[in-house]
Amino acid sequence: MDWSESHYSRDTAMRLARAGALVTIACAPDACKVCRSRTGRIYIPSEVPRLPIRGCLNERCRCRFVAVDPESERTVPELVQEGAQALKAGQAERAEQVLRRAVALDEMYEQGWLWLSGAVDDDQEKVACMEKVLAINPRNKRAQAGLALLRKKVETPHAAPVSQPAPTPPQDESPLPMELEPQGTTPELTSLPPEVIEARQERMVIQEQWNEFLDIAVATDPQMVTMQGLAFLKKIKQLNVRALEKLPLDMRLDELHLQWQESETLGQALAGAIRDPNHVGTPGWEEMDQALRLLAQKLLEHHHVLSKQISAIESPSP
Repeated sequence: MDWSESHYSRDTAMRLARAGALVTIACAPDACKVCRSRTGRIYIPSEVPRLPIRGCLNERCRCRFVAVDPESERTVPELVQEGAQALKAGQAERAEQVLRRAVALDEMYEQGWLWLSGAVDDDQEKVACMEKVLAINPRNKRAQAGLALLRKKVETPHAAPVSQPAPTPPQDESPLPMELEPQGTTPELTSLPPEVIEARQERMVIQEQWNEFLDIAVATDPQMVTMQGLAFLKKIKQLNVRALEKLPLDMRLDELHLQWQESETLGQALAGAIRDPNHVGTPGWEEMDQALRLLAQKLLEHHHVLSKQISAIESPSP
């Protein structure tokens, strides 16, 4: 079959070129050896291998481009992680500077705008950031809730201050693959079975607990980290299955996309904990690193299962 460049590949390379960014290729978890051989390199947009990469062994390649800062050679996700850490440390000015650089290099990076909304002071700017998030991903629940509160505050100047919901820590290695970004119209919650709504709400709580758990994990016992982390992942899988069982076939793809995105968020936070410069190389870190990487492997296996489920629906066997 003749090879042809994807629209995503062409459009993204042109967009990043206009922004003055360099480009690297981020492989999906199920990437083949052909694609993995291209990782770790930095290209100018005009010379980056087009996607799908020629010779890819997967029927549907899920690799994608990641913008790189030409000055520091750091990826946009790494810049956003730095900005998020600065914001959590109370360094709002530094956070805003780094996050503005990140979204300037890749205006379609959802987590950059989400974190920037927490770094800027002006409510109108916060609203603009939230609107950018929803333009990229209309299903972002935190942006939906935050935007509703901010708009109410902006429209009612004398109202009591409204606290903005904290954004989900991004800290990722690669953004959500284009093919798995939310598609179509999201069903209203009222049209979903109560069991599905409850499962989604429980998963949101677990994600928040997961982030808190990772924040303190490196100061605890590796065995406890493994046991607690595996318990979190087991509960997530149970809730995922429960939600899918209660949905008709024509609604399961949206649910799987949401589960995929939630899995990405868990993995992003875990990658950040593994690479935390405050702990890497410290005494006793080796055992903790092994515990965290075990959780990463289990999460990757879960991610692969979701990938197969999505592929089975999107490309059913004849």
